[in-house]
Amino acid sequence: MNKGIVIKASIILGFFLVTLGLAFGCSTIKDNETVPSITNGDEAYLELDEFSFTNQEVWDLMKIADGLNYLYQYIDELLLEDTIANLTQDEIDQELLYSKYKTLDPDEIAEIQADSEREDDLQTAFEQNLILQGFNPDDSDDLRAFVQLNAARRKVAKEFILNNEAPAEDAETTATSELYINDEVLQEYYEANNRGDVCVLDIRFTSTTEGNLVLDMFNLVPNYNTGWGLYTGDTPIEDVPKADFTEDNTTELTDDALFTELIKVYNYMNPNNTIDEATTLDAYCDTYADLGVRNYTDMTDDYETGSPSVNYARYLFDVLGLEEDDARYSTAFQTFGDFELLAFVVEDNDLLPYADLATEDVDALTEEYLRTLLTENNISAVIDTYWEDVDFEIYDPTLKLQAEANYNDTFDNNGHDTLVATFGEFDISADDLFNYMNESIGSYYSLELTKRHILLNSDAYTSKYGDSYDYLGSNNENMVEHRDELRDMKTNFSNGAFAQYGFSPEEYTWREFIVVAFRSYNEATTIRDVYVLNGLTPNLLVDDIKYSHATDYIQDQVDNYFSLNATELLLYVDFDGDFEEDTWTDIKDNYSQAELDTYTALKADLETLILDKIDSGDTFEDIVEAYNEGLVADTENEWAPFKEYGFFIKTQTIQEEGGLTYNTVKDSANNKDLLEDLQRIYAAYHQAIDNSVDDITEYYDDRLIETEDGIHFIKATEGADFEQPTAEFDNSPNDDGNRPYSEGAGGTTVAPNQDQVELYIEIKMAQQLGQSTDLLLPSSVNKAIETYYGQLFNAYFSTSSYNIQSAQYILNNNPQFAEGNADHIAFLENTVDVLFDINFPDEFNRE
Repeated sequence: MNKGIVIKASIILGFFLVTLGLAFGCSTIKDNETVPSITNGDEAYLELDEFSFTNQEVWDLMKIADGLNYLYQYIDELLLEDTIANLTQDEIDQELLYSKYKTLDPDEIAEIQADSEREDDLQTAFEQNLILQGFNPDDSDDLRAFVQLNAARRKVAKEFILNNEAPAEDAETTATSELYINDEVLQEYYEANNRGDVCVLDIRFTSTTEGNLVLDMFNLVPNYNTGWGLYTGDTPIEDVPKADFTEDNTTELTDDALFTELIKVYNYMNPNNTIDEATTLDAYCDTYADLGVRNYTDMTDDYETGSPSVNYARYLFDVLGLEEDDARYSTAFQTFGDFELLAFVVEDNDLLPYADLATEDVDALTEEYLRTLLTENNISAVIDTYWEDVDFEIYDPTLKLQAEANYNDTFDNNGHDTLVATFGEFDISADDLFNYMNESIGSYYSLELTKRHILLNSDAYTSKYGDSYDYLGSNNENMVEHRDELRDMKTNFSNGAFAQYGFSPEEYTWREFIVVAFRSYNEATTIRDVYVLNGLTPNLLVDDIKYSHATDYIQDQVDNYFSLNATELLLYVDFDGDFEEDTWTDIKDNYSQAELDTYTALKADLETLILDKIDSGDTFEDIVEAYNEGLVADTENEWAPFKEYGFFIKTQTIQEEGGLTYNTVKDSANNKDLLEDLQRIYAAYHQAIDNSVDDITEYYDDRLIETEDGIHFIKATEGADFEQPTAEFDNSPNDDGNRPYSEGAGGTTVAPNQDQVELYIEIKMAQQLGQSTDLLLPSSVNKAIETYYGQLFNAYFSTSSYNIQSAQYILNNNPQFAEGNADHIAFLENTVDVLFDINFPDEFNRE
């Protein structure tokens, strides 16, 4: 079983879900099983102006929805009580770091913290999560309470691993048998993840054409007699067929001679970072360590498998080398990412033997390896060992069934009057679990019960279902339809339709299926929860969706509208040699004024040259080809100054799912730095169309754009909705006095006005409630409203929004919780604020 920590926001994630997950076989719920009861079930849990509900109602809902997970968590806390009490502040702080960053690797955390925007986002999400779970992010006691169980679980798992011994060779494999650390596994881990360094001379070309031209300039013949040759003939090398390179005109180069020649090639390709041509093989790695030394971990740790950096690392460390059977250097171009590359291994530094590591290095290695073992699954596996030899019995029939379905735990008893479960010497009564759950999630379930009461006592319920709450006996046609739907499901279940989800009729009764799949106690509550309440829930919003909420949002959407497709030329630098764009803005920020002046002039020349090439009919592909195939020292090459500066070039599509629009780009991880420029290009594109008699199908920007990725030159084409939707529409009466569309459908501006939006809300709400309506909007106006308002409108119909409604209803109706009234109210107020922030855009007007 996997008794993980429960996320207390389960009600926010949606209670009415069909949870058809993998299930195991189980025994049946017996009708004569005793259900343990709480002693104060009839007492009021929450009293409001118009209604109240009892502890029993809260208990019944909490138990079937979250009871099993909280039972397991409760037992974990009992088991780890001493560990929790003795946690150090450092252990608490470490768990807080993990809760925020999902890692304890100091390098990964430092990398995240260096990105201020990412750090701020994680901090906000962390604080919101705390608040939604009833904790104060500014209270040290609350922070401790938030993580103490997880910290204790991590601590005992850590101690288990450090004290566990390797299993005997013939021992049975278990979930924890490989969770140990000794010199053997440390050495294996060390040697697998630390490959030492290699010292290499590598030369990068932007195309094979460029590479071949440069090699020809130096009369070098690659792959000559499985090595390299130096051509000495009279015929120009470019005119000599490959088969004609022989000992008569080509000298086979020794390693030293080849290295000297390759330094010349390197210097040609890198005029701003040259190597003394007198440098020998023996001196290179000491003199040019910053240039030549490569570390395997640095080349692989932060890069995805299959990335150019990882592939190049494997080439250097696994293909090339100095052993007798290894190749020391490339004899042909090797492709990595956008580059053609030649590499010459100068030194292959052996990894320091594990036995020679200093004590502090072994300790650091142990901590590093331990972090890899402390996964959620492994921690749970260790905690499970605490359960293995202890008698565990669940008595509550509902929780027993869920345990059998979810964890394949079987129990043979007929229930108990008061006990939910026993665990060794621990007796866990219904009161114990109720109080434990109430402290954690009682406030959430007060939201759910409030929602239920509002809906079942609403005019909407009466209008649809009449006055009867007899879900199984009512003659109301809508209720009969629900029963027919449930009956069809029952037939499908009996025929094995849900067996693929683990619910075979041979293993489950129909009633058991309802409990496990729908979290409902019987057919009546299934009809109520799955059909009735789900269908009625949008009624919570009938009086709360207002035009005033959206005025700022709509104007923001209108003012910032654009819709484009775009491709770009990207000029970038890769000074660290990882085949990815360096952060250009960081490089530029470190420039002196003289360096900045030089770059500014170079950029102006680049802008002029690109525009000239575009004007002459060159495509982006033409420009990239010319750039990559031109030689850096060719005085006739227009692109040479930019290659010499260190820029590489490529063309690529700028894309976001749903096209390039204001909403997709401003929230983008990759393109948000281009937002203002894309808006500017959109406006200029429109102006060009308006001022031209010709059909303009694409628009080239008139300037270079700098972002952290490099320098962009953009070509745009029309997006899916290039013409900005407008709410302008003349809805004046016809000659017969009738308007073409409903009253309020007309408008004189691009932005939809109040009458139009309110008409849209009425139409959409009727659809949400399954009601017919005669209201009509012109399709053009409807499209404009969908474009500028639709995303916000849809945000109302979310679980978070519905919980806002319930919380506000409670707060507005003199709530009196039987216990902890002030704490409950503070929690609801904080939850409303957080849910607004999470669910609605910044421009949403709450008042």
